[in-house]
Amino acid sequence: MNHRENNIENERNIKQTHLTNYSSTNNYNNHQHDDKYKFTNSALHCAVEQHLPPIKIKCQPKIKDHKDGTLLVKEFLHFIEKKLIHINKEHTQPIGFDYWYIDRNNDLQCYTKSIALFVFLCDANNYPEKILNTMIQPNPPKYLPTQRSVIIKYVPRSIEFDEIKNEICTRFRSIFNIEEMKGATSVKSRHIRMELSDQDEYEKIIYGQSIPISGQLFEVTEFLAPPRLIICSKCNIPGHLKKECNSNIEKCKKCGSNRNEGDHKECAIVCHHCNGNHEATSYECPFINDYRKELMIKLKSRPDLLPKNCQFFIPTQFRSAERKNNHILIIPKLKLNTTTTKTYNNNPTSINIPTKNGQFYPTYLH
Repeated sequence: MNHRENNIENERNIKQTHLTNYSSTNNYNNHQHDDKYKFTNSALHCAVEQHLPPIKIKCQPKIKDHKDGTLLVKEFLHFIEKKLIHINKEHTQPIGFDYWYIDRNNDLQCYTKSIALFVFLCDANNYPEKILNTMIQPNPPKYLPTQRSVIIKYVPRSIEFDEIKNEICTRFRSIFNIEEMKGATSVKSRHIRMELSDQDEYEKIIYGQSIPISGQLFEVTEFLAPPRLIICSKCNIPGHLKKECNSNIEKCKKCGSNRNEGDHKECAIVCHHCNGNHEATSYECPFINDYRKELMIKLKSRPDLLPKNCQFFIPTQFRSAERKNNHILIIPKLKLNTTTTKTYNNNPTSINIPTKNGQFYPTYLH
């Protein structure tokens, strides 16, 4: 059996795994969907918008007011500017955050849309130790954005993970993270997620569309950005913000009782959605999974909500029977060979296979 036939068999095994894990009792391909959930505008827009997580900077002593914060941010950006431009020679935009604020701990929360700035600040070594008599304690993001992430597909289990990691690290100098992807596994193979901080190395891999490991060539695709899921931090129900919540109490996500009564540090974990042995916001919960599937169906019916150049992958369980082979391989800024690509419609929707932490979607608690 050649490598292509192995890939086809592995694809079938992974699809079967997804179908086996599909716990909802509803048949989403055969019945009419009549909005069993009332999706707020906040939930729909959050699902398709692709914002980067905040850059968190702890300060000592703490920031007293906005004036002190402004001085600190300006000096911080001045400190990193020279090195940032040296690493990203094609970066021509002014250096700055889109916005920042002082959080409840009197530390900085900074947001940017710049991939170059975000990736630069994912490395704790790029932070100053001290600015204006303020000690800086970086708390950088643990993952690079999807624009610097790739998936190595169908790597046999006969090749040990350490062997894969060592070989890749000797070939590429800007490896930020490598991990096996939970949920993208079969008995014989699994997918590997790889993150690279260098844009040139990332593009080189994507253009090549394959990577050699242990003398074998494996397919490489980009890691597509998944839809985002809002979960209310007051009632633990998805689909709305805390300010839109009608619940009378703030529910503990572990036990479901009033979070403001008693100590909930060691309470018994019983989901108040389904009585399962998991937290109410966990993706193990059938209620959360059911909402997620309905959200995907809603997004497929609202292509007007999708931003320009937004491409989503349609997971197996969300595809209609006549479109079981939908795949998307799109990078807006790169011209790739996508002749084998099949799309759901002019505005296809997509999500990622779950990562190692077991979560299928980025989640925002509001």
